[in-house]
This record gives sequence, structure tokens and C-alpha cells, in this order.
Amino acid sequence: MSRQQDAFYRATLDSLNEHIAVLDATGTTIGTNAALDRFVARNPGCELRDGVNYLAACETASAEERGRLAIACALREMLAGTTAGFTAKYEVHSDLGASRWFGVRATRFRGGGPGRVVLQHYERTDFVIGQRLARLRARLLDEIDAAVIGCELDGTITVWSPGAEDLYGWSAAEVVGRNAAEVVEARSNHGAARRGTGAERDLRRKDGSIFSGDLSSVVYRDEHDEPAGIISVTVDATERIRAAGELRQARDHLRAVTGATSQGVCTHDVRDLHQALEEQRFELYAQPILDLRTGATISHELLLRMRERDGTMRLPGTFLPTAERSGLIRELDRWVIRQAARLAGHGHRLELNLSALSLSDPSLYDDFAGALADSGAQPGHIVIELTETAVMQNEMMAAAFVERVAALGCALALDDFGTGFGGFSYLKRLPVDFLKIDTEFVRDLRTNHASRHVVQAVIGLAGSFGYKTVAEGVEDDVTFDLIREMGVDYAQGFGIGPPAPLDDTLYSGG
Repeated sequence: MSRQQDAFYRATLDSLNEHIAVLDATGTTIGTNAALDRFVARNPGCELRDGVNYLAACETASAEERGRLAIACALREMLAGTTAGFTAKYEVHSDLGASRWFGVRATRFRGGGPGRVVLQHYERTDFVIGQRLARLRARLLDEIDAAVIGCELDGTITVWSPGAEDLYGWSAAEVVGRNAAEVVEARSNHGAARRGTGAERDLRRKDGSIFSGDLSSVVYRDEHDEPAGIISVTVDATERIRAAGELRQARDHLRAVTGATSQGVCTHDVRDLHQALEEQRFELYAQPILDLRTGATISHELLLRMRERDGTMRLPGTFLPTAERSGLIRELDRWVIRQAARLAGHGHRLELNLSALSLSDPSLYDDFAGALADSGAQPGHIVIELTETAVMQNEMMAAAFVERVAALGCALALDDFGTGFGGFSYLKRLPVDFLKIDTEFVRDLRTNHASRHVVQAVIGLAGSFGYKTVAEGVEDDVTFDLIREMGVDYAQGFGIGPPAPLDDTLYSGG
């Protein structure tokens, strides 16, 4: 294999987000990709690292670590040639009591040299926790001595407990998905059970007696105190208080067991985000984007920050994951859109990022177009940055939004370009204007020939499509000179200008 081919394959592996390792005939790791290297750096206990015998590490696992022992057996069979591959799962225990779950998928190495097995390593923690929460909810509903009915805000039944089956005589399969108002009527307009009418079936117990109890309903609020559904408890009047207490205990037990909300988000963290919004403690920073041909700053990327009450500033990595999992990211994105439109109305050219959840919201376009109209901003002054991950969450909705804002006159940039294969397909389907070359390939241009090949390839690809390129992560003069010589159009990074608060001039439009 030529040096150029080797560099190409190395760059391909490093562009994948999956953790990839190659093992030799002894089970020793002889090659890893960049994603796995980053994972190992964050998790020092991971033994799937370059130069370590992964087979031996799994074979010496304790008896309680059955998953890793199973990996050792399957790996030995594969190295012996009796199997072509396998998939296995294992659990990692922590001294703090919180476990994590991982999976390994093994296939034969098809190239030459000492490689024998290719391992793909991935985390399954969120999936496992989700399954356990679903089983826990089902078990709690079985144990509650009351008829518990859960509905969406429009009345569609989503939960129908065994107690509800006993009381009304209908199974969950018969009623889930139907409207609760059509299924359950606990009292007539006069507060008495109706008899001899079509509602009688709703009130008749399995033993044939007519139910004349009561219906207690509360609006259930999600992690950020927004109405999310309705929980109804139907019980005899004499048992109403006891059953309601059991429901509260079950809810509190579920929260105590998980230590989080049903979406895996700490309630305390979500409350902090809400308070920061109410107290207007979110701020926008701006990082300049430089035209490499003229040396002029042609735009700024807007970056979100959150100020604590003590004045310290929090970076987005410390609060955006919580905002995304809780759904609050939609409100934050809309706040950013309003601020960006106001700044663009003063004539500033800006780039802003939108999350996958917001792109999946059909009302996003109306909010965006409304903000532009209110500010009088020219759409051409705003560039929407999209990552491959955000588009993949809901390609249809994302494409619809992008096409509509492009029709308004806004531009589109594919962010982190080069880190995945999906981005190439989006070039055909989305009205792209800019390709933002990921920092991973820019920061080591001075020493990594593979990164140079990737950057040069992106430049050539952009040129053939008529797009402009932006190099992210430019931190020194040598890299600056390199990307300019290679033909990159624009650049941003700490070497050009770090993210800084929007100054009075930018806010005032001066």
C-alpha cells in the first residue's frame, strides 16, 4: 500500500465517530482510531487501548464480570478461526455506584499484515436505563391498588393500569390510543352515576356492580415544569386519599431510584436553566470569521454562555446537554434566534447553531421568519450552521426548514464537515453555501499528513460544488499560513480571535 493510500485510510478511520480497534493474532490492540483514543483519554480504565492485550484483560475479569468473560471466549473462538464474528455486551461498575453499559461488535480484519480482528466499541447506557425505567414503571403500576390512567394533554390514553382494567372491565389494548373522555365518565352532570345509558359500561365493575366512586385528576408536569400530561386516579371515595398517597409514593420512588427524571436529566440542573432564562443570565459571545483573501472580518459565529449568580461564566458543554435532553434547548434556540435577528437588523453578519430538537419542531420556521420580520434584518446577513448529527435526527423536517430559510435568502453551513460520511449525501440534498472543516483536521495540520489530505479533499469537493470553505480551530500562525496556501476561503479560531462578549458597538449597531 502506498503512503498516500495509507494516509487516506487513516483519515477515513479517524473521521468515524464510532470507536474502532484492530487486534492481532494474540488479541493485542495494534491500531485505534481517533474516536477511541479520545474515549480512552476520558476513561483511563478502558483496556481497549493501543499496545494492550485486550484478550488477556477480558480473561482476567472477575466472576461477576460475566460480560467481559463472554467476550474473551468469543474472541478466542474467532482468533482460532471457528467463528467469523460476534456481538457482546458488558457492564462496568463504578466505585460511586453508577454503572455504565457497553457493547462490542467483532468482525474479521480483511486487510494484510498482522491484523486479525476489527472491534467496534459503543456505549449502551442510555438504552439500558430506558429499558429499566420502562420495566419499573410497569411494575409500579401493577402494585398500585387503584385505577391509574395516564393521558396526553389532548386526552389520548397512554397508560391504563391493571387497576383500571379491574375497575372498568376493558383491557389496555382496547383503550390505549382512544380519547379518555369517550371511555371514562365517572359522574353525570349532577354528580351521580348514570344508569341505563351508554355510559353504564364505563362504570360497571367486572363483578357486575355499578361503580359510584370519584375521579381525581392532576396535570402532570415534566422536568422543566411544563404541562406534559394528565394522571387520573379513580377510586372509591373512602379510598381516594390512600390511593392518591400511593401514587405520590410511587412517583417519588421512581425519581429516587433513577436519581433523575425519565429522560435522564437532573431536575436540579433543569431548574437552574429555567432560572437563568427568567433572570436573563444567558449571554452571547461572538468569534470572528476572517476572509483569508482580504484579511477582513466578514462575520461572527454566535456562541451561548450562561452566567452564574456569583458572576462566573459557564461554557456550553456544561449546560447544553441538559438543555437538549430536557427539551429546553428549543426555548434557548429561539432566544438565540431573536438575538441574532436583532443584531442582523443592525447590519451585522452572523452565524448561529440550531439543535436537532428545534429542527424537528414544525413551528421553528414561523418563529425564525417572525424574528426577521420584527427586526427588519436582511436574511442574507444570517448563516445557519447545521451539524450532520442534527440533520440525521429528522432529515425530512430539517430539509424542509433549510429549504424555506434558504428561499428567504439565508445561507447554510455544514458544520464539523469531514467527521462522518452522511455529510457527503447532504451536499446533494441541501442548499449548502459553506463547508466548515472540523477542528480535528485543522489543529494538527503542521504534523499530520492525513489531516492535510482530508482538508485538501474538502477544498476540492467544495470547489466542484461551488461552495466556500471555513477552517475551524486555527490557533497559530503556521496553521494560518498553511490553510491560506491550501486554498481555504475563511478561517476562525483562537489564533484569529477567541470568543468574546458582544461589545456595545455590536449590540448598538455602531
